[in-house]
Amino acid sequence: WTGGRDDRGCDQTMAEPSDIVLIAATGAESLTDEIGGILGIPPAAIDAEDADGETHLRLPCNVRLRDTYVVACLGGAGVNRFFVELSLIVSGLRRASAARITAVLPYYAYGRQARKHTS
Repeated sequence: WTGGRDDRGCDQTMAEPSDIVLIAATGAESLTDEIGGILGIPPAAIDAEDADGETHLRLPCNVRLRDTYVVACLGGAGVNRFFVELSLIVSGLRRASAARITAVLPYYAYGRQARKHTS
């Protein structure tokens, strides 16, 4: 780890590239490859299996005490399936003791539904 505290007392800790895991959710592989190329971090793809309509995910590597970034696109057809997959990925990362989990969502499908519904 590198960093320290700034003049406001905030922690300015940044992870080394070897401490970062970049994960591509289904449908975000090309964007994750682009981000990984810019940062110099090889992206890891989630191994997703659909058995009887259920999604089973396998984490590609050890994430214990590492910063993880999950790139997911929650737009287009199958948005609910992608949202459930993202939830399963985050849950798996938490159980695998990832230090930090950040979801990178270039488009959040439900973000514009902030209006009040009347009946």
